Amino acid sequence: MSAYVLSTPLEARVAKCASLRADSAVPVVVEDALARGGKAHFSALARDTTVAQLAAAVRAFGGVAAARPVALTVAGCSVSPAATLGELHDACARADDGMLYVAYTAEKAMGGMAITPCGCYTWK
Repeated sequence: MSAYVLSTPLEARVAKCASLRADSAVPVVVEDALARGGKAHFSALARDTTVAQLAAAVRAFGGVAAARPVALTVAGCSVSPAATLGELHDACARADDGMLYVAYTAEKAMGGMAITPCGCYTWK
């Protein structure tokens, strides 16, 4: 579970979501999966933003070197780089506050299985 969810009451999270919500945007919370209680990054991103574009942004604000891959997860599952945030927001189980929670890790090696939005497995 997200450190932000654990440390912030539902009413405050719903208010934050409402401040980020727009017709063509997805309210997103990005957290470092390994840092417990670390800083959460809030953003309202366009629904057609891809996971690959979000990973590039995470690399920039997280100070991750270009040689290290960035892995993004939603609800503990890896997501396809081609998936859009709108697809993930609609298809994946969201928190009761309406935000899409994304965790990131910078790893030295990646696995061989790709998981498309919320549970479709594909072996590479």
